[in-house]
Amino acid sequence: MKAMVLDHFGGPEVLHMADIAAPQATPGQIVVQVAFASVNPADWKAREGWLAQYFQYEFPFVVGFDAAGIVTEVGDGVTHVKPGDRVVTPGNQGLGERGSYAEFVRSAAERVIPLPDNVSLKDAASLPTAGMTAWKATLDNGHAGPGKLVVVNGGAGGTGSFAIQLAKMAGAQVACTCSDANSDYVRSLGADHVIDYRRVNVVDAIRAGKAYGNVHTTAVPSGEIRGQLLH
Repeated sequence: MKAMVLDHFGGPEVLHMADIAAPQATPGQIVVQVAFASVNPADWKAREGWLAQYFQYEFPFVVGFDAAGIVTEVGDGVTHVKPGDRVVTPGNQGLGERGSYAEFVRSAAERVIPLPDNVSLKDAASLPTAGMTAWKATLDNGHAGPGKLVVVNGGAGGTGSFAIQLAKMAGAQVACTCSDANSDYVRSLGADHVIDYRRVNVVDAIRAGKAYGNVHTTAVPSGEIRGQLLH
């Protein structure tokens, strides 16, 4: 199959097209023909080798965490999807396997989600990494809900856009930072309070908003969590 691979760590110049063996579905695994693959900040970190502390790279290595496409093969024990189904998935790259910048990607069955007819493959490909990060930060870790405020740093970004909507669905207030050019966009997602980080001090603006309740700021790892629940 065709894939964008790297033979060693480095900048964008190390990526190149190559022919490599297509993955096969082993027990509990699913092979998907990739229609769309999303681009995440974690991709350049994988390309430069920053994720070597988390998994073992096998070169030639294929980057790409997310994909949407058509199931072509299922392994033993897989019952919720079948060949021909439209699905979205994060691949097994986090386990050291090849990623989604390829014609085919293999993924664990529990990571593969069938798509409803009204969700396009193109839109679905943007969901896994950004959506799951927002869900974990906003709901699992943040416990967003009525009477609480979620502050989203970078509300117009991929993770931020999901975090705003999830927090609003949970009944929380949302304050977010963005440039003035994106203020209408984040409001359309449900943001209650918009802070232009280019014009004001963000922490001061949050603290000055007495309607927000008592808030405190918490530093979070760059590129991992953009939404942080503040009580």
